[in-house]
Amino acid sequence: MTSASERVATLAWAGHQVQAIAAATAALDGSPLDDAAARVDLLDLRAESRLAIGEFAAAHDDARAMLALARGTNLPALLARSHSRMALVLTRQGDYKVAAASARSALAQAR
Repeated sequence: MTSASERVATLAWAGHQVQAIAAATAALDGSPLDDAAARVDLLDLRAESRLAIGEFAAAHDDARAMLALARGTNLPALLARSHSRMALVLTRQGDYKVAAASARSALAQAR
């Protein structure tokens, strides 16, 4: 986890979701585009904070961005994490069938 991710996580875990979202957004705007792992970290944290305050559509957008980045790297760990986040977002949105498929994809990548 990068120092930017650590700052965002600290804010989120302290319950400061709006500030965590703003910090993640600022870090994403300033992070190198070729550092997929760092970007996935930040998107994951931002999605978590967005879910916490009920911004399900925005969290879904972050999960989609995570998947796009992960697919570009073809790294199983990033793919598993991204599918897992998507499964959680979809569950919160009530789309259980698609969430289950995403969770299965996460498990397949994790093996």
